[in-house]
Amino acid sequence: MAGRLHLHIGPPKSGTTYVQQALWSNRAAMVDAGLVLPLDKAAAQKSASAGLMGSANDGNPRALERWLELARTVESTDRDTIVSQELLSYLPDDRIERLLQSVPDTAVHVVITARDPARQLTSLWQQTVKQAGRPDFPDCPPPLGDYAALVADGQVDSWNVQQHLPTLLRRWARHVPADRITVVSVPDSSLPRDTLWRRFARAVDAEDVEVDLPDGNSNTSLDHDQTELLRQVVVELGGEVNWPRPGYRVIRNDMVASVQARSGGARISFPERHRPWAVDLADTTISTIDELGVHLIGEESELRPAGAPPDAPDTPAAEPSFDPLTVAALAQTCRYLGAQYTKLDRRDKRIERLRKELDQRQQADLEQQPAPSWWRRLAGR
Repeated sequence: MAGRLHLHIGPPKSGTTYVQQALWSNRAAMVDAGLVLPLDKAAAQKSASAGLMGSANDGNPRALERWLELARTVESTDRDTIVSQELLSYLPDDRIERLLQSVPDTAVHVVITARDPARQLTSLWQQTVKQAGRPDFPDCPPPLGDYAALVADGQVDSWNVQQHLPTLLRRWARHVPADRITVVSVPDSSLPRDTLWRRFARAVDAEDVEVDLPDGNSNTSLDHDQTELLRQVVVELGGEVNWPRPGYRVIRNDMVASVQARSGGARISFPERHRPWAVDLADTTISTIDELGVHLIGEESELRPAGAPPDAPDTPAAEPSFDPLTVAALAQTCRYLGAQYTKLDRRDKRIERLRKELDQRQQADLEQQPAPSWWRRLAGR
């Protein structure tokens, strides 16, 4: 009889990177405690999840086979297994069924990490800018205020599918019994850093596992001015930063580090005019948890937006503006770096092709050489 499959589905920007780093850096301790992480690394679980989702973005024709390989590992062990991948929060009903059919003898336990809508929206906006507008606004991520308005109006697909917790809970509850769905609330920064891990460990019965937790921030965080500067550079570049073009890699790697060097800006604050929407969504989330009967680990209050700061302005603050020449110069730097990345990619592919050709020639030469005389005598030839 197979053990349980603890399926941590995110969604994105809900502490998933922190949880995954904690899991994989302590894999040996997990195994000693009877918990298996299928496949060999977190990236392999991502590839497998993309294959299950049918994502063309993964770029790996073996992706679906990787999921089936993962499923075979889950089914073949009597230990509990853990899969943590936020792509799974994007699965529609038919893909959820496909997942469950791939592990028919396993009890699937779904874990959802969750924050209040205000914290989640500001974090997701920053991530959208850092990903050059993907997936909803390729080339032209909007300013924070406009982004919040579009989310509140139901016009951002990724939010509707992955981040709208009542919808996410109901979709999975159509396929998995409510007593096998757990919501873990993400604590705010006032609590110890290990609070999220301890809650997650409780959800997957890993409370007694001794782990070394990651230090520092799992993802690079930017302030409001830094994010807005990066956003304007992305807009200036337009389609030149479409994934998987090299410009996208420049934005994700080089430009994030560059704008982070600018210090002194204010933290990203949730637009106050949309607070009623966030409060209403939080109320709906909590009532959905109660209605469905899913388990909550953490505090219900952490799923509600904090009160407005006492100095919150009555009117929206103006977005920071930057010298157009500065924005244009940064964009031109991205173009140059993107061209260099392209050259390096071509060189690496050429080296890999030559290496394969050399291996094939060496193998062919070995096969053509006659066997040594001592081998022929042993073989009776």
